[in-house]
Amino acid sequence: MPPITPRNIIVILLLAVLAFAGCTVEDSADWQTLREEANELYGQQRYEEAIRGYERAMAVADKKDQTEARLLLRQDIIDCQQALGNQSAARELLKVQMQEAHDAGNQKMEAEALMTLGMQVYETGDKDKGYEYMQQAVTLLTSMLDDQQNNDEADDIRFLLAYDHNVLMTRRGEDGDFHEVITRAKASEAYITATQEPSRAENLLVRALAWRVWAYLETDSTALADSIYAAWQQHQPVSIVAERDICHYLMKRGRYQDVLDIQQRYIDWVHEKKGQWTATERTSRMTMAEAEAALGHGNEAYRQLQQSYEISDTLHHRQAIENAQALAAEHHDREQQEQIARQRLWIAILTSIILLAAVVGLIYRIGVVRRRKDKAIVAVVRTFSCIFGKK
Repeated sequence: MPPITPRNIIVILLLAVLAFAGCTVEDSADWQTLREEANELYGQQRYEEAIRGYERAMAVADKKDQTEARLLLRQDIIDCQQALGNQSAARELLKVQMQEAHDAGNQKMEAEALMTLGMQVYETGDKDKGYEYMQQAVTLLTSMLDDQQNNDEADDIRFLLAYDHNVLMTRRGEDGDFHEVITRAKASEAYITATQEPSRAENLLVRALAWRVWAYLETDSTALADSIYAAWQQHQPVSIVAERDICHYLMKRGRYQDVLDIQQRYIDWVHEKKGQWTATERTSRMTMAEAEAALGHGNEAYRQLQQSYEISDTLHHRQAIENAQALAAEHHDREQQEQIARQRLWIAILTSIILLAAVVGLIYRIGVVRRRKDKAIVAVVRTFSCIFGKK
């Protein structure tokens, strides 16, 4: 065993501190790398794991006080919570996001948080409050655009404004406010065409045109609807997701076979990209049932309705399983956190014992040295006493 010296004590203390710190220090990787890893998990729909990855990245960003990174990562976590259906958790994070973005002067992130929160509130029942949040986002972005001189930044803001107007357009259209649909659709189209690269937002433009066509029909402006539909056709081909919006118009104009063709293409695309049994497929099958009934195909209409109900039942069953899995994952995470806490407690106790032993050893060593010195001094004194006494 090496002798207990002050130098050895310092080494022991340093090792103890490093051992304890090793249990609490987060991954040393930079937050961008950690975010990329979490993005891969998000793309695989492994949202719980993605959240933990984003939280690790945020811990790194927190240590370096990187506000912009923290805002970006929190938005990623919000997206995961919404994908998991954890609306209450997402809402609380959105409120934090709005405040931090406001304090940091990041108006773009603040507007994004306002829009996302507005969409959530709108869809969970409080439509007036949700509409207010979304309108605040539009107002904030509009003021940013008025102050913006950089063309690239201005274009980004225009694209965001086009998207936000599209969101408001579809929500109000579902509520039957067709005059609002027309207003929002026109605004979206204007922002897209004002950009230097309108092709970047082609799908937004096509969707705005399709919803405006439908709104004109609903407000008995058939001639206008037909003319806008002609403009919509000039943008073909478009993505099947955007093409699906025109089915409102086609149903009203009695073009049922076209509706069936579009909806079937959409269902095929959904199966390829997302698999079977999705909420959007259920909606498509309901529309196809309506079109088949209008064509007088009763059996086909019944078959589409039956498949739609089967999808609904499957979705409810899947949701129940996902809820159970989420609870199990939460319980597992809690157990892991408790285990880590216990391990850290034991490490802290052991570290304290080591430190105490080191201090006791140091005191004992100092005492031994002091006693040896005292004995040596006594021996010298006795020696001199004997010598001088003899003389």
